[in-house]
Amino acid sequence: GKAHGMEPGHPYGLASALEVFQFLISLVSCEDASSEDLCVFGLTLINAALDEGRQAFALHAPMLHLVRDDLLRALLAVGTSTNLSVLSFLCTVFLNLYLHLRKYLKLQLEAFLRGVILVLGDGRQVAYEQQRVALEAIVDLCRQPSFMADMYTNYDCSLEGPNMFEDICALLSKNAFPVNCPLSAVHLLSLEGLLAIDHTIAVRCAAGGSAAEEEPYELAEYYNFWEERMPEADEAARATWLRKRKQIKRKIAAGVEHFNRDPKKGFEYLAALKLLPTPPPGEKYDVAKIATFFRRAPGLDKAVLGEFLGDPKEFQVAVLEAYAQSFVFQGMSIDGALRMFLEGFLLPGEAQKISRILEHFAACYYKHSARTDGIVADSDSVYVLAYSIIMLNTDQHNKQVKRKMTLDQFISNNRGTNGGKDWPRQLLTNIYTTIQTDEIKLSADGEVPTSRWSDVLRKAQNDPGVAMFTCSDGPAGMHDRDLFGIIWGPTIAAMSVVFEHTDDEAVLVEVLGGFSDIARIADSQGQTDVLDNLITNLCKFTMLPPPAGRPQEAAFSEDQKAGMAAQTLFAIAAKYGNHVRAGWRNIVDCILRLHKLSLLPTKVTEPEDGIL
Repeated sequence: GKAHGMEPGHPYGLASALEVFQFLISLVSCEDASSEDLCVFGLTLINAALDEGRQAFALHAPMLHLVRDDLLRALLAVGTSTNLSVLSFLCTVFLNLYLHLRKYLKLQLEAFLRGVILVLGDGRQVAYEQQRVALEAIVDLCRQPSFMADMYTNYDCSLEGPNMFEDICALLSKNAFPVNCPLSAVHLLSLEGLLAIDHTIAVRCAAGGSAAEEEPYELAEYYNFWEERMPEADEAARATWLRKRKQIKRKIAAGVEHFNRDPKKGFEYLAALKLLPTPPPGEKYDVAKIATFFRRAPGLDKAVLGEFLGDPKEFQVAVLEAYAQSFVFQGMSIDGALRMFLEGFLLPGEAQKISRILEHFAACYYKHSARTDGIVADSDSVYVLAYSIIMLNTDQHNKQVKRKMTLDQFISNNRGTNGGKDWPRQLLTNIYTTIQTDEIKLSADGEVPTSRWSDVLRKAQNDPGVAMFTCSDGPAGMHDRDLFGIIWGPTIAAMSVVFEHTDDEAVLVEVLGGFSDIARIADSQGQTDVLDNLITNLCKFTMLPPPAGRPQEAAFSEDQKAGMAAQTLFAIAAKYGNHVRAGWRNIVDCILRLHKLSLLPTKVTEPEDGIL
């Protein structure tokens, strides 16, 4: 007890807590016949522990390490389960991790969201019920007041991060639209998620939250924006800095698109945007800056980049050398280093290009390994073994290869290739086993394969830039204008479609509440175009075509949907009319149609005290 800060004689301590929590994690990853029941049991207890311990997990480094490594790794592993109870408890545990420990789990939360939640929520490769569970989890997250602001500031405004807020909004928007089918739980859950995002913003607007207007930012000249850190100033200064990062990220995306189409013109465009330094007349671009851009810019076409790096021209070879030298492989196994090196691009099909790329990898790896292990004889030996690993990877995972290479054959193929001597058998055995069980393959941007999990942990521990910045501690609504600018269009479109396809009163009330929330936000931010768009959509539902043989006034009076839409329309016009512009034409047209049908109340159509 004393070794762990406990009072002498106390029967329990940190060591006991660690052992119990490790046991619970082992239940989640158990693979025996009753594994699903044990997994649910383990997740239930882990969830209870997180509910009870909350931020206390972060007070003890060993416990936090268990959460960041063992627990998240186990959660990712069972994320493909088809058992709905497992998925449901899995999502509950993830919600608790976000609520209590998100500051310490930025990269891990990203991995789980992109590798599990968004994949299941998309629904293309999973069963309907799995998709429904994932969407329920997304809705629960969207109801958290700071969740979407956290996603936006930590990922969308990160130059190298995924656009998590935009991806979630796009997923919800896509799933909310019924395509040649009746409304289902998936459609309604997706709409509920969109409305939850808008409602949290509307609540902050009602509380007086401020939303600064985005000012255009132009790079006057190139500087190393990749290494720029968030200022430790007040919240307003941080918000301004994040908006600037988001605008730089948009420029990077535009530059990447040009490079993917034509690398030569892409460099010119990147230099014009000040994302690369413009070279003096007659000189080449700075290869080190280009290498940095290749390493860090998201969205690069990996096939295009692989062909560029394998090109024999002098400039491309110089870029390849700078690219290889930007890696630090010290302390890494050769297969682990090769995985990292090949993650950013696709090896070209031509053997000479592959050879050229591996030569530079080998030189870089030998430079680092020679300082530490002393096992590698020279860079040529690394080159031969690296080529052998790629061939082994193809042999083990290509379905067209029927007779797979054995361990003994792999060892035999590499006999005498380490400077004329044999490689240690254990080293080759480890490589063979790793490749056999875990294919070297390109991962999608943001996806974290199991083989790279240790690299994620290393970055999370050593790089202060990956600590999650939480928005809940700052002034309310600081980023709401940015969020609302992305979400309002898809939400209005989704609400309009669902409103048109349903007669369920509860759903109609929910949708009209969403229209009111958007109107409140637009009025608070002075966004007249949003109000005009909203009113145009609402007006379409106030005068629905009457059934055959029925007068329009009778149809309107009996149509609950049209009446509810008209009430919401006039309430919005009365409350937020100062910021309505073109929408007044639609409102007046609606009033005139109702007047023509004698559906307006008398107090509206008759003069009061002699004044009309």
